[in-house]
Amino acid sequence: TWRMTALASSQDGRLGSTSVPLQVFQDFFIDLDLPVSLTAGDEVAVPVGVFNYMSEEQSVRLELEQADWFELLDSAEKEMTIPANDINVVYFRVRAKEFGRQSFKVTAWGSKMSDAIQKEVQVYPNGKEIRFSQSDRLTSGETVEYQASIPRDAVAGTQKLWVKVYPGIMSQVVEGLDSILRMPYGCFEQTSSTTYPNVLVLDYLQTTNQMAPEVQMKAEEYINLGYQRLTTFEVSTGGFSLFGDAPADRMLTAYGLQEFSDMSSVHTVDHDLIERAARWLLAQQESDGSWENDRGLVHENTWASLEDDRLPVTAYITWSLIEAGYFDDAGTQRGLSYVQEFQNKAEDPYVLALTANALVAADLENGGELSPVTQEVLDRLASAAIQANGQVFWQSKIATFMGSEGDTGSIETTALAALAFLKADTNPELANGALTYLIQQKDSYGTWYSTQATILSLKALIQSVRAGAEKIQADVTITLNGSQSHSLQVSKENFDVVQIVSFDDVNIGSPNEVSIEVQGEGNLMYQVTGSYYLPWEKLAAYPELVNTEEPVTISVVYDRTELEINDTVTVNVTVSLNEKGGY
Repeated sequence: TWRMTALASSQDGRLGSTSVPLQVFQDFFIDLDLPVSLTAGDEVAVPVGVFNYMSEEQSVRLELEQADWFELLDSAEKEMTIPANDINVVYFRVRAKEFGRQSFKVTAWGSKMSDAIQKEVQVYPNGKEIRFSQSDRLTSGETVEYQASIPRDAVAGTQKLWVKVYPGIMSQVVEGLDSILRMPYGCFEQTSSTTYPNVLVLDYLQTTNQMAPEVQMKAEEYINLGYQRLTTFEVSTGGFSLFGDAPADRMLTAYGLQEFSDMSSVHTVDHDLIERAARWLLAQQESDGSWENDRGLVHENTWASLEDDRLPVTAYITWSLIEAGYFDDAGTQRGLSYVQEFQNKAEDPYVLALTANALVAADLENGGELSPVTQEVLDRLASAAIQANGQVFWQSKIATFMGSEGDTGSIETTALAALAFLKADTNPELANGALTYLIQQKDSYGTWYSTQATILSLKALIQSVRAGAEKIQADVTITLNGSQSHSLQVSKENFDVVQIVSFDDVNIGSPNEVSIEVQGEGNLMYQVTGSYYLPWEKLAAYPELVNTEEPVTISVVYDRTELEINDTVTVNVTVSLNEKGGY
């Protein structure tokens, strides 16, 4: 049933409207029940439903339209007689041969009525997708050379290569936003991580008058959905937990406090929600001004090695309270005093970065001049930096509060360090080097591997461009293998747009030489990214590309192999972690 609505206004200002239901019915039709996707080599019997709502039977001949992408394993025509007011089904068995978006069409020729239907199905290559990428800055007058090698065993036709040119940091942020935009789901942290980037970018675009309607509508929709979902994770006794069950978690609640505070600048947020979160945190404070280390998240086993495991918790909560507008609260001041007194125990770069952000936030609220203690912490953070090939980054020996270690832990720590230096307006060389590192660590999806790493990287990048719009006027020439060439122009009119060049003629088994040359001025970055599929049976030959040992092994054992109706079977599932650490 459809609804038709008519609206009218008279010349003297009277309004009128009416709605009329419109029922549409087809007495005879067919329907296809295609799978969501197939893999090349799959065999499937595609069911075709035949619906006859006529008052009399009819003879039907169903005909499958042949296509190159599949091999037909039975007859292309099926005949049947379907009674009046009856439903039946026939099957066409096919084997998928070619990958891509493919069409499947069936026509039903009836003695009285006929119908036809065509649907599409995505067919994937039979192998593992391998992705690669490299990102860095572009310098006027210099040529960037990059070699992309695709193994000779790659599935032919799956090789893809793109070159993205980012005219300024904001275009990096917008691309990351578009990659992460999706329906909020999962726990409190996952929901936050699909909501928070929208908040950050929407705030920046509004304050710089660069709002595009399509970005605004998309971001506002997901902010609204995320906000509604986030409120469901509030524990009845106060604070927030991963799934809304008691007990609440201190650092997670502080994270939510920062998020709701930032969100309030672009979306209506119940102030009582922020107030409850802040008051719950302040009620958890110890008499010495510190907060105890959480026991509900995934970092505890690595924080046990710290001389003072309360310092990072106290620094993070104090920072969050200051950002949310509770700088003058007595509890916030006691937390700040604890951080100032025990900052010398901050040795790990992650703890140092959290401490620095808390102290810088306090100094900015207190007039803007850096205190000697804050300067000391920033100096120690600067001395902990690792510098190589124009990059600056920080490595942590502990897990971040949501459990990131290794490369993603370094991204989070580096983003926090860059954020502290940028807000303090000090150590610009280190801050710029850190931003370069973050740009180079971007994955092929336009984000930074994990949720927290993506959010903190976006925060640092946005902070770096809050001073104003970017000045740029440049010509970029991109060449593949010395023959395929594309030219791009970047100006103030399109400085916030990611420009992408896609190459079709990509070599398999021999190097692909990518050359990028820029002339002009401006802050430009690039990313070369691509993908291909390796057949499953060839993975072992490329250990440098594929980790053949799975991180998790799952075995399933049934207690019997034959069942009768109403029998019960017991299934024993064993999950083994093959990597060090806990997850």
